[in-house]
Amino acid sequence: MSLKEMIKSEGYEESESTLENIFSLSRLYGDEKIDSLMNELRIADENRISFTKFVRDSVSHAVSSRFQLDYPMDSELLRENFERLDNISLMSLGETVSDISGNIIDATIQKSKELDKEVLRGKEAGYNKIREEFAIGKSYFECISGS
Repeated sequence: MSLKEMIKSEGYEESESTLENIFSLSRLYGDEKIDSLMNELRIADENRISFTKFVRDSVSHAVSSRFQLDYPMDSELLRENFERLDNISLMSLGETVSDISGNIIDATIQKSKELDKEVLRGKEAGYNKIREEFAIGKSYFECISGS
């Protein structure tokens, strides 16, 4: 998975934990949209830290599920944040979580394709070098054997 490369490319420290890297990406890709959502829903200042963590965890859970990983959720955090939201707010939340997680998944797929191309180019370069060395060796062998 190319999560570490994505975090590094943004200038941040990656982790050995895949789940921590997914959470970091939820911050990198989502904080601006989360701020907009909080403003749209008029989340009170005293609830913003909890709500931000709730949305980041929701995004991380969605991304983790896509990669067939289990992302732990704090049930108390879920309960207290869901209690604040009406049906329309829940729809806005769902759209935001879907948008952010979709962006992360798309970026991850794109990064994986780029890395696959680099690996393939490296293999092709290695193959070409082996072919050249083989041709040189074959020529040398033909010269010394008189064939």
